[in-house]
Amino acid sequence: LAPVYLQFENPAVFRSSTWAWILRTPFHAGAFAEASVLALIGYLAMVAVYWVVAPGPAQPTVPADREDLAYLWAVGTGLGLAGMIAMLVYASSIGGWTVFFVQALAFRGTEPPVVTPLAFLKNVAPLVIGAMLVFNALREYHGRGVLRTLARALLVFFFGASLAILFHQAGRAAFAAFLLTLPLIRAVQLDRLRVRHLLLGMAVLAGLAVFGKGFFVLAKNPGAALNPQSLVAGVPELARGLVREFTFPIATLANAIVSVPERIPWRWFYDIPLAFVYLVPQRLTGLAHEATITMLNTTMLRADGGVPVDLLSFGYFSLFLPGVLLTAGGMGAILGVGERLFPPSRDPLVAGLRVSWLLLIAFRVMYADPQLFWQPGLYLTITTVAAWVPRFLRHVGGTSQPARQAGGRSTGQSRGLNVYGA
Repeated sequence: LAPVYLQFENPAVFRSSTWAWILRTPFHAGAFAEASVLALIGYLAMVAVYWVVAPGPAQPTVPADREDLAYLWAVGTGLGLAGMIAMLVYASSIGGWTVFFVQALAFRGTEPPVVTPLAFLKNVAPLVIGAMLVFNALREYHGRGVLRTLARALLVFFFGASLAILFHQAGRAAFAAFLLTLPLIRAVQLDRLRVRHLLLGMAVLAGLAVFGKGFFVLAKNPGAALNPQSLVAGVPELARGLVREFTFPIATLANAIVSVPERIPWRWFYDIPLAFVYLVPQRLTGLAHEATITMLNTTMLRADGGVPVDLLSFGYFSLFLPGVLLTAGGMGAILGVGERLFPPSRDPLVAGLRVSWLLLIAFRVMYADPQLFWQPGLYLTITTVAAWVPRFLRHVGGTSQPARQAGGRSTGQSRGLNVYGA
């Protein structure tokens, strides 16, 4: 819809708004046609590689046992404490919770209202989301009793803490994905998606896409929720606004086609190792990292804020058509491997990791800069390594069978695993 919309929209709609950068390449230019062809080629490459990788047998779901539950309590507590400490210290460093919530959107820019050397803690605080996933699993593993009640209470607490840090980070995609996580986990466990849940999810995504920026300033200006212009605009304008939010990938790719390598040289996938360099906090260490591909793309387009590169643009900036095939094929391979590692399962931990990784990877289609992976992906990587890898390795090593027999029923055969009950 986005490429078609650009061909029929009046450029004046963009010229007088923050979207003026999108007019850098005329909509009728051949670059947009080439970009659409590249999108088709990339999609076919992604599907082809996926079907080469995915058809293998899925790794069997490893049920939880007594040893797992004690370990998961330690992991969930550790993740939660680390995330909460990071959020508390970070909030204190910027002036307290009032600044934390009221100035949330302002901290997304390159010039935040408060500069602190502890800014990197904002990317550590989402560990509370990992804790929420762990306690959601523990809530089901314990069929009844005090431990189930405690797990449920901690789930609610860390759900609230997750909303707080995501509100401060003011990312519409991440916030919408989080709101959909628990319902989708349940859908995976039941192996069905109800229509009302689908409609609700679409409404959440559409609402945050169109009104998201206003949502993140509610603490500063509650009247933004009742913006008369938004309410009077009507359905047609809301529909155009929604499609407009998804135009930047095709526009970025068209601009890359006419600008690389004349204005910006090939990146040769240099941004992949550069993403690891960005894990080193700049304000804390005094280091200055090189510009990422998103920064260069924003400068090239002379846009306000940031214009991220999408999956295909990242490949084109890196190595022309072979780069597009590599990035699209790489996405297909990641999805295929993920299907085998995290198959559909009734196990709440496996289902939680499956949903969380699917949501994270899906948004890489539009936000493919490797450096942008770490803010929403660091907590999930740590959670997966801490909570799931030990269980998986123990199963691969053949040491889980005795413990499983002592633990009780497999979660693949029941709604949950109650190792302390009857």
